[in-house]
Amino acid sequence: MLTAGQKSDIASAADLIKDLPEGAMLLADKGYDANAFRTAITDQKAWANIPPKANRKDPICFSPFLYKARNLIERFFNKAKQFRRIATRYDKLAENYLAALKLVAIRIWWALIGFVRIYLVVERKPREARLLQDLVVGIVYVGMLLSILAFVFAVPVGTLITTSGVFAIMLGLALQNTLGDLFSGIALNVGRPYVLGNWIILSDGTEGRVIETNWQSTHLLTAAHDVVAVPNSLLAEIGVNKCQ
Repeated sequence: MLTAGQKSDIASAADLIKDLPEGAMLLADKGYDANAFRTAITDQKAWANIPPKANRKDPICFSPFLYKARNLIERFFNKAKQFRRIATRYDKLAENYLAALKLVAIRIWWALIGFVRIYLVVERKPREARLLQDLVVGIVYVGMLLSILAFVFAVPVGTLITTSGVFAIMLGLALQNTLGDLFSGIALNVGRPYVLGNWIILSDGTEGRVIETNWQSTHLLTAAHDVVAVPNSLLAEIGVNKCQ
């Protein structure tokens, strides 16, 4: 909901809590300290944790400890307003302003993921960093695609997701071996029971030096100088007896 800059936020506050779940705790600043708004929250069978104004005569229950969680919202607003288009409201249409705000939110989350990736690289975990980046990129692209379909082409995304879920089940059954290798490869690369150059012995007697590993298989160079490609799903199932 987008309101005029000169309009008080509490004027539209009651419309924002219509879907407030029962038993929820609502955090808001002093600008929302009004008896009518508190009554509306109570009617929703929720709790209001709002600091009382200085001119309030009757005492109100308020927890400063719970109120600390509200700083997450304020920090997001602070980061969003670093973008001039958001702070000065250049857009004349609410739809354009909402689109710009969504792009800013994606940019902020992307920066946070970048910091996490840098930390993993510094900690000498490049595989985990690349995996995290690939997962986030995939989620962002899927989210942007669904947003474009919903807001630009007015496609019923709920129906599309339901249909896609059925199709995903059929595709998963058809590619269960490939997907098994993929997820096993992710688990092995994150857990890293071995690294390149290690000599490993499998439970079925296969042994060799690890010369390559990817999301689908692990390649071993045996004592006979043969290259054996072991599917990651099989490797995770039979296990590694020895690694040196």
